[in-house]
Amino acid sequence: MASYYLMLRWVATNNSVWADAAERVIDAWSAELKGFTGHDQMLAIGLYGGHLAQAAELLAYAKPQWPLKARAQRMFRDVIHPGCSNFCGRTNDGWPQPPPQTCAKCANGNWDAVCMSGVASWAVFLDDAAMLHTVDTYFKGGQGNGRLVNYIIDAEGECQESGRDQGHTQLGIFNLVQAAFTIYHATNATDIFTMEQRRLQAGLEYTAKYNLGYTVPFTPNCGPPGLPKPKGQGWCFQSISNKSRGDFAPMWELAGAIYGDAVPYVQQLLNRTTPAPYRPEGERSGPVIHGGAHVGDGPPRFGTLMHYGMPQVV
Repeated sequence: MASYYLMLRWVATNNSVWADAAERVIDAWSAELKGFTGHDQMLAIGLYGGHLAQAAELLAYAKPQWPLKARAQRMFRDVIHPGCSNFCGRTNDGWPQPPPQTCAKCANGNWDAVCMSGVASWAVFLDDAAMLHTVDTYFKGGQGNGRLVNYIIDAEGECQESGRDQGHTQLGIFNLVQAAFTIYHATNATDIFTMEQRRLQAGLEYTAKYNLGYTVPFTPNCGPPGLPKPKGQGWCFQSISNKSRGDFAPMWELAGAIYGDAVPYVQQLLNRTTPAPYRPEGERSGPVIHGGAHVGDGPPRFGTLMHYGMPQVV
């Protein structure tokens, strides 16, 4: 995240001191990073590898003669990418994903979405169109809960994790938006924003509407196999969760910029003044999940700076 923020400073100022600092950060990682372990390795790889790759792409533009660019690219291809290459499933046998060949919707969809966003980001830095195509293919037809129609489960916009809590839901849907936006920038194809009768738009509106305090419909949603049963709910989320309701992750500016007036509840969220203004995006930490982590640690925060006033995409 530090490398990404440094490159935003370079974009804003054109002062090479910031690009030089980002170069030192990325070079330090490419010299030392050997691999990932642990329960949450896919989340670390997708979230933080994605931001690092976005910084690296900006750095390659700022400094075409970056001496250690090739080493950074090897880090992304050989060290970072393997942990997310299968999206649902991973290269080790760790919980919660079984091997991909036996995966039947697997983990909650934010895991898939985080990896899709990350892989898309470093595919761009690697100039690897085939790798980027794997994200597009999985987004549209993958087997896990992060596939668009598996995460946003109906035309109303209910999300696979809407019954879990609003923090994880925003984490998942943001990473779907970011993956889609990266694919759009690389290919100029807008169909990913409108496919399945604008399913991504529906998920954004449903989630924004509920977190603004409105009532939304909810259909009991059975959780993925292999995960612990939610207490008192059997295998299913029986009702929408009010946990973290109204705590907005710093992710909505990009959604509003993409869809414009077609997402009135997102626009209401962005323009609200009470109980606290949303803009500028990122002043608050966002919803807390698992008793301590902030969903705001995932999105890069400076959405108002980066996306306010951007031409509407669809």
